Amino acid sequence: MNWDAISTIAEVVGAAAVVGTLIYLAIQIRQGNDNDRVQGMQQLGRDYAAHTAVVTSDEMVGSFMKGLKRYGDLSPEERAKFEYCVGGYINLGEAALYHAEVSRLQEAMEMLSAYLGPRVFAYPGFREWWRHGDRAGFAASTQQWVDEQIANNTETTPFWEYGSG
Repeated sequence: MNWDAISTIAEVVGAAAVVGTLIYLAIQIRQGNDNDRVQGMQQLGRDYAAHTAVVTSDEMVGSFMKGLKRYGDLSPEERAKFEYCVGGYINLGEAALYHAEVSRLQEAMEMLSAYLGPRVFAYPGFREWWRHGDRAGFAASTQQWVDEQIANNTETTPFWEYGSG
């Protein structure tokens, strides 16, 4: 065997090694992306559960439900509580938007929209707050998403029944 043949064989083996390495790296990147998606969904779920626990606490739930009915009827203290509650949900939407853009977690946005739409965005009190509230704390994409949710959730029957108080 001459040196030309050995050189050719070495080049073929080297090229195969490069292709094999690229395939291995592609598989590793894909698994890493899948893990990132799972972790993102888990974190959004934990954040949602933690915020909902605060919203449904004895201290906050009355102001939240009253504000959903009519924001203008809230006292200054109740407004602060209501704004914390709905602002937190919008922040969750903002986080989901970020994950949808970066990690391609579109299903997170779909789930959040399907859940918050009829439970928060469809209520007249939320709409009143959103129209007159300070949106500066939210990204333009988040504001657009909330506007779309309001437009898409025009149910006249509220998801939650609430009393007169």
